[in-house]
Formats: sequence, structure tokens, C-alpha cells
Amino acid sequence: MLWAEQKYGADAAALVQQTKLRNYLEEAQMKREPLIRYRYANREDMFDRHSYDKGGRVLHMLRKYVGNDAFFTSLNRYLTQNKLSSTELAKLRIAFEETTGEDLMWFFDQWFLQRGHPELRVTHSFENSQVVLHVQQVQDTLYQPVYRLPVTVATWNGGQPTEHRILITKADQTFHLPVNQRPNLVKFDHEGTLLAQVDETQTQEELLYQLSHARGYLQKYAAIQGLRSKTADLTVSSAFRNALSDPFWATRVAALDGLRRYRGAEGSAVRKDLQRVALNEKKGVVRAAAISVLSSFQNEDFSEVYAAALKDSSYLVVGAAVDALSKAPTAATRTQVAALQETKNSALLTALSNYYGLNGTLDDYSWFLRRSQDAPAEVLYVMLENFGTLMQRMPPLSGRKVSSA
Repeated sequence: MLWAEQKYGADAAALVQQTKLRNYLEEAQMKREPLIRYRYANREDMFDRHSYDKGGRVLHMLRKYVGNDAFFTSLNRYLTQNKLSSTELAKLRIAFEETTGEDLMWFFDQWFLQRGHPELRVTHSFENSQVVLHVQQVQDTLYQPVYRLPVTVATWNGGQPTEHRILITKADQTFHLPVNQRPNLVKFDHEGTLLAQVDETQTQEELLYQLSHARGYLQKYAAIQGLRSKTADLTVSSAFRNALSDPFWATRVAALDGLRRYRGAEGSAVRKDLQRVALNEKKGVVRAAAISVLSSFQNEDFSEVYAAALKDSSYLVVGAAVDALSKAPTAATRTQVAALQETKNSALLTALSNYYGLNGTLDDYSWFLRRSQDAPAEVLYVMLENFGTLMQRMPPLSGRKVSSA
């Protein structure tokens, strides 16, 4: 993760972390294996999301725990001592222990040798100048351990956070954090370091405060997700509109998606903001997201925006416009889309097949046959599904011949 921080910045590194964690958790719904395994059902399992995505996150947690200097000194020691030889996990642990002077058996055992991950339920209250923080580990401990988790909790007042280091060692634990007044926000795992599923109870006011004061992408994203169901509230929709100007592009995308199918009192202003972003945003992926969100408003005409997007320099944006037009085609759409038929871009080819599947005629049969011959493997499956959609819409041929040219 450090390379991403150094090359792209902290927010980009956080986005990488989020993606890797999501990848692992998705795979963990189907299987849970230790990182260190001595038997594999299939050789490809050595390259699964446990090995790469969970493994990377575990090393990230280890770096955060021991610090950058100790982390890289330990790795250098490990590589020097074991160069040109076979090695075991214990040697990596020993290299870290010799560097830090700390017993790290607990860390290596629970993260490398045990399966699964912590599932946490976190609540808090304010009592007698203290934040009372209640943390429960609710994972199935028949197959997974009760984890030892060093965590940073931040309490916010006056726009500034105070960090509290806690150590979770039990399945059900309560902590008392000293504060001078009721905090505006209490944020568990303040730095977003844990590999865990965290169900953290927060009020709408806390989430709004988190969105406006958070210094990193992960906290802003979490706040947007927590507020998605409350966009009818003016304070929430206004906060999302403000987030459309956030410095980091992925936060802008999250805010856009939070406004999907918006039905609140700021409808006119929201639609204007979405059109502005679709036409003027500097980042192609954000322009594409804005077009996708515009298309979620049924029976509304944004054809001028879509037509402009079809001439965009980004294939992502053009593809989003084609997808939008597939839901609400205009008289000019077929000619506009036809000009893109010979594209070599995978995303755009997928969008075109979707358009023809929903709106094509028997004349487009030959396009599917021809493009299926040169479509990349990752596109072909979706293309065939869309071809099936087209054919289901066609009347029986009754002996008519169809050209396969």
C-alpha cells in the first residue's frame, strides 16, 4: 500500500485498500482458508483473493502496527537472512520480532494461520464526560478466533480529532474514552486499517459531520453509504451536492451514485448539477458516472447531454451514453450509435450489444454474428446474452432467410 501512497497519494491508496478488502470479502462468502496453506484443491488457489487481497491487507496492518521503519528493516533482515534458500512463515515472524523486540506470535497466528476475519458490531454512547464504546466480535468462533485487535478510535470536537488507542481482546468488550464534551463524531478504526466487517452505529448528524470533516476517502465513502437512504432530507442532499466538488474523484463518484433516482425537494438543482458534471467534469470516470445517474431518472429527457457524450474522448463516457440511450432512445439515436459499430474498445462494444439487444431490429442480427467473431473473451458472454434478448423480441421468421454476412 505504501507505493500507492507515495505515487498517487493517500486517497488513491485508500481506494486500493477498499477494492482489495471488497475482493477478499466477496470470496470469503464462498470459502475461508488460512493465508498459509499446505494443501490446495487446485493449483490456481495459490493465486486466489485470500493469497493476494487478504495477504496484502494483512501486511498493511502489520506495517501500521510496527511502523514504517521497523517494517522495512524487518523485511530487509528477512530477505538478507534467507536469500537463495527456502523459508517458512516463522522466519518472517522472527525477523520482525528481532527488529521490534516484541512477541508477534499473536499477530502471525490469527492473521496467517487462522481462517476468516473479525466481524464487529460497534455502538457508543456519551455518559459522565466519557464515550462508552461497546465492541462485539460476532464471527462464528467455532471456526475463527476471537481476535486481538489494536484499534484507533477518534473523537471529534471543534473540527479536530483526538485519537484513542484501544486493544480488543474479547468477544464482548466495553471501553471508556475520556472527552471534555459530547463529541460531534466518534469514529471506530479511524484510519481504516482493519481487515474486518464492521457494523458501526452512527446517527445522521454524525455521518454528516464525518462527510464534511473527514480527511480521507474511506471515511467520506462510509458516510455517503450510511446516508444513501436519507437523501430526501435537505441537509443530506446538500451534503452530497457539495461532495461533487471533492478533490478526490472516487468521492465524487460515490456522491453521484448517492443521488441516483433522487426524489427530494432539490430535484431541479440536483439534475442541473448532474448535467454539469456529465459535461464539464475533468475525470472521464466521473463524467460516465454522472451520465449513468441521469439515466436513472425515468421518462426524463437528457438526450442533449447523451448526444454530447457520444463524442467524448473517453470510451467510458461514450459507453455510458450508449447505455443511457438504450433505456430512452430518440429518433436520432440509431444513426448516432451506428457510427460506433466498429469500435475495438471492450467497454463500448459491451454497451453497443446492450443497446441492440434492447432496441435492435432483425437487421442487427448480422452485426452480432460479425462482431462475435472478434469480440474479446470478457465481452463475448455478455454479447451472447444481449443477442438472446434481441432474438426473444423478434417475431417468428416463418421461412425468411437471414443474411449471415
